[in-house]
Amino acid sequence: MPTPPNRRNLKIEQTETGVIVHVVGCGALNEQTTPDVEQQLIGLAAELGGVHLVVDLGAVHYMSSIGLGMLIGLRQKLRTAGGQLSTRGVREDIYDMFDATRLTRLLDVHRDRESD
Repeated sequence: MPTPPNRRNLKIEQTETGVIVHVVGCGALNEQTTPDVEQQLIGLAAELGGVHLVVDLGAVHYMSSIGLGMLIGLRQKLRTAGGQLSTRGVREDIYDMFDATRLTRLLDVHRDRESD
């Protein structure tokens, strides 16, 4: 499958095991930025279908609850299509938020950037 084109906040990379999406140009996933990033990710997921999508959050320094909700919704859309979602490059403080809300049990969350 050819690599889909990059989007404004997404740098896309095809690998043997799936697709890595680097969130770029958006250091915070909050009420102002998340809807646009979500629209880009949902569009990409619809285009790709049932793939393993790895969202690299290494450039994200802050995430509000709306960002968490976006990832939960994206996971559901991918699973419905037969795919799966992982995250990587998650900063320690953001990981702690995933863990405190027990979303580490629902989402495949990795602090390092080598987990794909």
